[in-house]
Amino acid sequence: MVDHRLKLAYMVNTPDILSPNSLGYHGSIEKSTELLKELGYDGIELTTAEARSFNWAPIEKAIGAAGLDVPLICTGEVFGQSGVGLAAPDAGKRALALERIKQIVDFASIWGAHVNIGRSRWHYSDDTPKEDTERWALDAFRELADYASGSNVTIALEPIAFHVLNFINSTQDGLEWISRVGRPNFKIMLDLYHMNIDDRTSIEQSIYQAVGEGAVVHVHLCDTNRKPPGYGHMDFKGAIDALKKAGYKGYLSAEVFNYPDQEAAIRRSAEALKPLL
Repeated sequence: MVDHRLKLAYMVNTPDILSPNSLGYHGSIEKSTELLKELGYDGIELTTAEARSFNWAPIEKAIGAAGLDVPLICTGEVFGQSGVGLAAPDAGKRALALERIKQIVDFASIWGAHVNIGRSRWHYSDDTPKEDTERWALDAFRELADYASGSNVTIALEPIAFHVLNFINSTQDGLEWISRVGRPNFKIMLDLYHMNIDDRTSIEQSIYQAVGEGAVVHVHLCDTNRKPPGYGHMDFKGAIDALKKAGYKGYLSAEVFNYPDQEAAIRRSAEALKPLL
């Protein structure tokens, strides 16, 4: 029998992530993978900033032992922790961001994971012409996609709400940039939190549009206040039903605040989301 159920992952931070405010589980990779396996998760999403600063062997071993997929690796802390970005006005910061993300692509290739581009793309600023920011971003997006194509990795552009990042905010913005970049392995990922704030249409309509265009490779789930499901007002059933109806086949991943604590957040996300898959 063919399994048409969507698959669920959870975000876990790699050892180089220092900020306790980085979304996802912090701590032992062995404990996190065992817990995800126990709770019936299908995959683990990793977030990292300096991929060559630590030993990946224990991570590979723990993920393999738990039988988990790695659908995506996040790069937000390349900006958040390291303070660099693909469209930064400083050429040195642009080059370092590009190198850091290429290193992440190398590790993503171990699992055939996607690599997201969220905050690490940088932002508009008053002292930099918008056309310069967009030109630097476009050049970097194309270079990353071309680099990743040799490793069978897709770059997943993440639209982010304006109050977090003022550059590429809606699903519709993301689709426009996919067309602009023009690379077959440059797609978008959706995040319900951001879609709920800045999309130009309803979440369901945006899903039908983006999935219908074959553009979506990953989806982040969280409630309207970034907490685990049930602490806000997100219509998870409506969004997941729309993904199914639209024909989406990829992973869903919980990316939530560790509320009320990180183990409770993992458990609550599984309890609320698994029945909807």
